[in-house]
Amino acid sequence: MSNALDQLEFTEMIAGMQLAVARLQRKPRKMLAVAAVSPENFAVVLLRAVTEENLSFACYAVMVAVSRFETPTLAGIAIECGYSYHATRHIVLRTHYMVKIDGVPVGLRLTPEGTEKLSRVSKRLSRYV
Repeated sequence: MSNALDQLEFTEMIAGMQLAVARLQRKPRKMLAVAAVSPENFAVVLLRAVTEENLSFACYAVMVAVSRFETPTLAGIAIECGYSYHATRHIVLRTHYMVKIDGVPVGLRLTPEGTEKLSRVSKRLSRYV
């Protein structure tokens, strides 16, 4: 019983991520292609694209969540990603793609390099789908 519930939770999580990633696509045709892939195949393609960009999946999930919200909060991002508050806080503190002053995050915003990294992952995704 637990495996069936775990599979449903995984499918729902990937489907939510898939819609967010589809919205990041610049071309409508690519947006539809990304949204049309099955969640299982999308997970494989996403893992490949993120790995090729030398980015952890957890960091990528936080970056996508931060880019989706106009004024993101740490608690909101933790809920969106399904991570604990402390795990999300550590990801934000350790990633190079969040705006910081003296090592302290200034709100939750991506640096220009972080935005470029999301764009490159998005291009790879659209190429593989």
